[in-house]
Amino acid sequence: MPFLPIAGASLPGPGLPAAPPRAAALPVTVGVEAASPVGRSIDEGLIGTNQSYGPAGSLVKAIGPDWARTDTSFQGTYDGKPVYNCATGAWNPVLLSQGLAADAAEGGTPEVIVDYSPTCLTTSVPPGTNPSYAPPDAGNWGPWDALVTKMGEYAISQGVRVFEVWNEPDWIFFDGNLPAYLQLYAHTAQALDAAASTMHARIEIGGPATVTADPVWINALAKLAVSDHLPLDFVSWHDYASDPAIGPFEPTPIGEMPPAPPAGVPPYWYSPVVTVRQYALETKMVRKVLSRYPELHPKLVVDEWNLDAGYDPRMSSAYDAAFVAAVLQTAEQARLSKMAFFRVTDSQHGNPYDNWGMLAFDNAGNLVPKPVYWSFLFWHDLAGEQVGTSVLPPQQAGRQSGVVRAVASVPRGDRVGKGPLAGRARGLRVLVSNFTSYDPTGGNGTSDPNPYDHKVILRVSGLAPGKYEVARLAVDALDGGGPAGVPRTVQVFSNGRLEVPFIAYGYSANLVEITRAG
Repeated sequence: MPFLPIAGASLPGPGLPAAPPRAAALPVTVGVEAASPVGRSIDEGLIGTNQSYGPAGSLVKAIGPDWARTDTSFQGTYDGKPVYNCATGAWNPVLLSQGLAADAAEGGTPEVIVDYSPTCLTTSVPPGTNPSYAPPDAGNWGPWDALVTKMGEYAISQGVRVFEVWNEPDWIFFDGNLPAYLQLYAHTAQALDAAASTMHARIEIGGPATVTADPVWINALAKLAVSDHLPLDFVSWHDYASDPAIGPFEPTPIGEMPPAPPAGVPPYWYSPVVTVRQYALETKMVRKVLSRYPELHPKLVVDEWNLDAGYDPRMSSAYDAAFVAAVLQTAEQARLSKMAFFRVTDSQHGNPYDNWGMLAFDNAGNLVPKPVYWSFLFWHDLAGEQVGTSVLPPQQAGRQSGVVRAVASVPRGDRVGKGPLAGRARGLRVLVSNFTSYDPTGGNGTSDPNPYDHKVILRVSGLAPGKYEVARLAVDALDGGGPAGVPRTVQVFSNGRLEVPFIAYGYSANLVEITRAG
C-alpha cells in the first residue's frame, strides 16, 4: 500500500521507488466544504466481521470493528464429544466461548447466531439431508427451548446483547420451509426473552439472515412479529455482489490451481452486472416492506457480504479494495444500520481457494493484510463529523469508465469554536474510490495504468486559515501489502481553496489527510 506523492511533494526518499508513468486520465473534480456538516457522523457500524480469528486480533482491532458475528454451534463437538448431551440436556459452552474470545481480541461487540440443531433433536429428517440444518422435531421443542434459554443466560453473562435466529434459512443451511422457520423464530425468540428476563438484561433479537434480501421472507417475519408480539429488533440479510456464478473451488484438488480461463477472456463467473448500488437498493426495498408494519422499528443489517461467495481471485486484488470502499460509501448514504464482512482470514488449512478474507497467510503461516483490509482501515480513519462533498461531472454508476465516489469528515472537536471563523475546520479526511464493475480486458485492477484511471482535483473550502500538511494513502494495483512511506506537502489556506491533484487509478481506494501544520 504505497504512499504516493501529491501536489508539490518531493520525490520519494531512499527505499521509495518513483511511481511509473501512467496513462492519461479523465478529469474529475471532488469538492469538499469542510464548514458544512451534513448532520451525521461517519458510521463505524458498517465495519463488522464474520468468523473471528483470535491470532488476527491486533490487525482487526486496528480497523475498529463495531461488531462481530459468531456461531453458537449447538451441533458441534469438542474433544470428540458433542457439546450438547441429549440424555442429560447439558450443554458445554466451549465452542461459543472460543468464538466470543476471538471477538474480544478483535474489539468487536458480538452478535451470536442461534444455530445449528443438535442432531438428536432432528431424528425425523429425510435420508441424505444434514440433520444439523433441520429444525427440531415436533416433539423436541421443549428441549430446544431449554437449550436456547440456557445458552442465552450464558451468553448474556459474557456480555452478549444481540442474537440472530439461524443463518440463511432460505438456502442449504436449513432443511425446512418458510413456515418452519417462522415456528423456529417464535420458539427461539421466546426462549431468549426468558433468558433476558432471568438475567435482568435488555437484548436484541432478529433475523432472518436470508441469503438475499428476500421480501417474502422479510414480510412474513415482520407479520409474525406483529401478530404474535415477538421481538424483531433487526432485520438481516446477506449479499455477495457477484452471485450467483462463482469461481471454481471444487472439484479442484487441494494444492492445485483452478483452471485458467481462455486467453483474453474474463472468467465466466465475472458477472458484468455487479454493482455497489445494490446494497442501497436492497435497503430501500426492505424499508418499503417494513413500512407496512409501523409498530416495528428494526435496524437494517447486512451481516454477510463480499464480492463473491466462492473463490474469486479479484478478492485478493485491488478490485476488492475499490469495491469495498465504494460499497461503504453507498451503504452509508442509504442509512444501512450495520454490515459484517465475510470474513476475517483466508483459509490456512483446507481449501486454499476460500479467499474471502481481509487477511491472508503467507508461506510461513504469518497473517498479512490483503488490499481490501486497507479500505476498512481508511473507513475507520474517517471517523468523525461527515461534511458535504460533490463529484463533477456527475458519476454514472453503470458506465464502464471508472466511477469516482467521495466522502469526507472532520475529526471530532477539530473546529474553530468562537469568533468570525467559528465552524471552520482545522483538519479533514477524504476517502476517494474509483471502481467499475466489469473489465472486459480481464485486468480487473491487476495492472496500472488501466482504462479506468482518473485525474482527480480535490478542492477544499471551509478550512480555518493557516498551514496544512497534506498526505495521501492509496491502495491500488501497485499495493505491496504495507505502507512504504509518508510523502507530505505543506500548503497554505487563506480565504480561497486548497487544491490537491492526484490520479485515482482504476480500482483504487485513496485516503487524503489534511492536518494543521505546526
